[in-house]
Amino acid sequence: MDWGSLLTHSGGYLARGGWIMVLIIGLSLWMWLLIGKQWYLLLRNSALEKGVGECLRHAGEPGFVAAPWQLQLLEAAEAARGLRVRMRKRYLEAQTSSVSLTFQRHTGTILMLAGAAPLLGLLGTVTGMIDTFDIIAVHGTGNARGLASGISVALITTQAGLVTSVPGLALGLFLRRRAAKASERVVRFTHGLMLACGDAPPQGAPARTNFCEEMA
Repeated sequence: MDWGSLLTHSGGYLARGGWIMVLIIGLSLWMWLLIGKQWYLLLRNSALEKGVGECLRHAGEPGFVAAPWQLQLLEAAEAARGLRVRMRKRYLEAQTSSVSLTFQRHTGTILMLAGAAPLLGLLGTVTGMIDTFDIIAVHGTGNARGLASGISVALITTQAGLVTSVPGLALGLFLRRRAAKASERVVRFTHGLMLACGDAPPQGAPARTNFCEEMA
């Protein structure tokens, strides 16, 4: 089967689903766009992440590359160097929360869209069955073409909703776990910055030199 025949067949298949298919296709495109953005965000940051020590040694050097969120937290630590210890901690914690939220920005929407797809399919099922019963009420069971049209709407939209939902739910849960792990790494990185700044040294260990002052 060539591409032209495939497109024609696919177009006819989607057209039989009625206007509900337009909503399902739009929802699917939106969901996959968010999945792609979330995947790229997590992979890009994971590939560029550096250890706390390396970031502290090379922060501010020309050409130094780290994850964008690490550079953001380093800049936040430098900006907060003139604040009192308690205020500096609160400021860094606020920046940490902001970074963590960026990792989880799209996961909730992806799961919501994946959960809404079967409901749209169910709406198509109900619409198709109503059309079928209307045809039976007017023409009886002798109008096979009309009955087939209503049943096609019911089955195609149900199938499309499930096909959209299942991979969306699976990938949404996977990305949510990846985002949670990334958020944990952000928290550990911030704690490392606080230790380096001498804000919360381990018990019995000497306070380290404030790297924020060294960068000034």
